[in-house]
Formats: sequence, C-alpha cells, structure tokens
Amino acid sequence: MDNLVRFDRVEYSGKQPPWELFGSVMPVALNALPTSADFMETRLYNVVSEARGEIAPEVLALICDSWLYWLERAIGEGVTPGDYLLGIVDLILDTTRDQPDLREGQLARAFALPGTYAPYTFVGDMVGYWSRLGDGERQLVIDALNSARSDVLWLRAAVLTSPAVPEELQGMLLPAGLTLNAPPEDLIGSLPPELLEACVHSYTGHFGRLGDRAHRGRAVWQPVVDLVVRHPEHPLFPAAWQLVSGRAQGNIVGEVIQSCGLPHAELFLDLLIKHKVSRVGDFMPEAWSALFGLAPILAVRRNWLAKALSYLPAIADDIEDLEYWLSDKRDRNLAFNVLGDEIDAVMKAKALSEGNEVLPAMLALVQHFSEEHVLLRGTHDRILGYLKKADASEFQDLFEKLREVVSTSRLRSVEISNAIKEKLADKVRWSEPPGWIAP
Repeated sequence: MDNLVRFDRVEYSGKQPPWELFGSVMPVALNALPTSADFMETRLYNVVSEARGEIAPEVLALICDSWLYWLERAIGEGVTPGDYLLGIVDLILDTTRDQPDLREGQLARAFALPGTYAPYTFVGDMVGYWSRLGDGERQLVIDALNSARSDVLWLRAAVLTSPAVPEELQGMLLPAGLTLNAPPEDLIGSLPPELLEACVHSYTGHFGRLGDRAHRGRAVWQPVVDLVVRHPEHPLFPAAWQLVSGRAQGNIVGEVIQSCGLPHAELFLDLLIKHKVSRVGDFMPEAWSALFGLAPILAVRRNWLAKALSYLPAIADDIEDLEYWLSDKRDRNLAFNVLGDEIDAVMKAKALSEGNEVLPAMLALVQHFSEEHVLLRGTHDRILGYLKKADASEFQDLFEKLREVVSTSRLRSVEISNAIKEKLADKVRWSEPPGWIAP
C-alpha cells in the first residue's frame, strides 16, 4: 500500500506513471487491505485525486467503491477515520459529475457509516454539489437534517458553515425571512441559540474534531466571530476569542481589547497570559500594549504587569524575549527590575568566564542557586555557556558543585514552566461536542 499511495510521485513511478496499472491494482489492494494497516491517508486522497483525468471514471468509481468498503470495515472495528479518508464523498461527486449513474448507492452507503464525523463531513461536501445531486441523494441530506439523532445540530451546522449554502437548505434550516446574507447582528439575534452555538463552534473549530473542518464559510461566519469577540459577556465569546487570538495578530487583538475597554481589562489580562503560555513565540506586543494602556493609573498598570510576570517562566525563555513581549520601555524596566537577581547571576557568570574574581563569583553563584531562585531556562543556558569558557581548575570541586546546582535549577525551571502550562491548558477545547456520536 505504501508504494501505491506514492504512485503519483516521480521518484516512484517516473515522469509518465502507468495509470492503467494503478487503476487495476488499487481496487484489489483496498479490498484486501487490513483495517489495521498503517498508511498516510493524505497520500491516498492525493493519489486518487491525481488519477482523475488519467484513468476512466468507471475505474475511479471502482476505486471509490473499494475505499468505501475499507471504511465500512475499519469503522466497524473501531478505527476513527481522518478528514482525508472521509474526503471520499467529495472525490465520488467530482469523479462522477458527468456520469452520476456510476455512483449509484455509494452516497447512501457513506451516510450509513456510524458516528457523527462521517455524516458531518459528507453533508458539508454534498451541499457544494447540490445542483448535481439526484433527488434521492438530496433526500439523504434532508432526512439527516430533519432526523432526531443527538448530533443533528452539528449536521445542520456543517451545512450552514459550507462555502455556498443552497437557498433550499437555508430556507429549511433558518428562521423565516432570514438568510446567510443577513448582517452578523441579525444572525446573532435571530438564529436559535443552540444552532448559532453549533455554527460558531463549527467555524472556529473550538471542540475536538471540529477543528479538522474549521474556517469554512468565512464570508458569513468571520463577521459573526468578529462581533462576538467584542462582547465578552456573550456565551460564545470563548470560542470567538480562541480563533481571533489564535491567529496571533497582535494589532487586531489589541483593537478588540481597546474596544471592550477597562471593565474587561482583568479578563483580557488572564486571557493574554493563558494564550502566551500555550504558545512558542506569539508575544503579540501590540495586544499587551493595548491592555496596559487601559490602566487608569500607573499603580494599576504595574499590578497587571506584576501578575503577568508571575508566569514568566512559561512566558519567556530568555531575558531577551522581553524586547519581543513588552513594547513600552516603562514595562520592560519594571520587568528588568523583577529580574534583577537573574541579570546579576548572568553578569557574575560572565565575569567568571573572563577570569575576573573567580572565587567570589563562584561562591556568589552557588549561594544564589542554593536559594532556589526561579530563573528562565535561557538564563541557565547562558550561565552554563559561560561556565564552559571558565578556567576554574584552582577550585575544581567548587566549580563542579556550581555546575551541578545550575543544571538542577535548570531542570526545576523547566518543570515549573510545564506545570504552569498544564494548569492553564484549555481542556474544554479538546473534548467532544455535546451530542457527538463516536467514532
């Protein structure tokens, strides 16, 4: 199977692959493929996509039939298929767009697959081919959207967050007189709350596997998210914030913070801390500057920064990161004051490496690390780097002790950083949506 899914690559099949051979072998291989087989589903999807135009639609339909058969067996045995494996419906519809009789029964088989994610994917793909679907195929979608299954809201959301939603389906799913062309204020105010919630979560990908098909229907749903994120009291604010902040565009996040103003400043302080400790980089200095700019007096600004600095081991790796994080010199100076002992330790290590006051520097560093100050990981690396350059042969035992306490402190710093990140990790985001059916 590994070679078949690479069939379109020059290094495996040459510049002119024998596609007829591929067409004759792939259906047999898929029919015989164990459900436990390990292969890259992205490559399967890609190679079959590349085969379009190279082999007859009838042969492609056979490949899709065998692919469906493998999915039926795999899901029945507990395998959770990914987005590319479930892209089969899109391939079926594209391959047979001019010969719909070639896909007879295939869409019904696809819809019969258990769980939520398969039909969630399929209805989202099928609405893009709505005008080319037969009456029976359209009825499959309509029946699913009108069913009493526990995940029906997510199926409806999959349709409404598609790039182009047929008027027929809009009329069936939306309140009378409302269309997806309505202003975001109208969508927020007129959609049933549970349907609005499902659509926003589907668009933002805030829950579990929704992220695999997020950000579809951007023209409709991004304006909704942009409005919700400016109203922290809205129940969908967390999902909107997750999307907007996750793009790490500090100027946009800063504008959101400014528009919400001082009443929500403490909330955004917590959110920015949580965002930063979950990311490598993504300092968004514009957002932090906007937040600190809301402080009515300097003492409040300092209190906010002090709270952020209490999470510093998980925010920054090195002292130099302060330049990327805090754009205001006043804030950086306060941070440098907090890190005074840390800077002093680096300077003593530097002096030690240059052979200046070797014994006093070593004794001061040993004392410093014995007191278990929490330092940044990068600070430890700087100090260890200086120690490599130092000539302390005269005080070898003390030098080894120093290296040991610095290395131990570095491990502790990493543990503290990881503990902070774990404490602030977004657990809800990775849970399954309400009503979701496994697999």
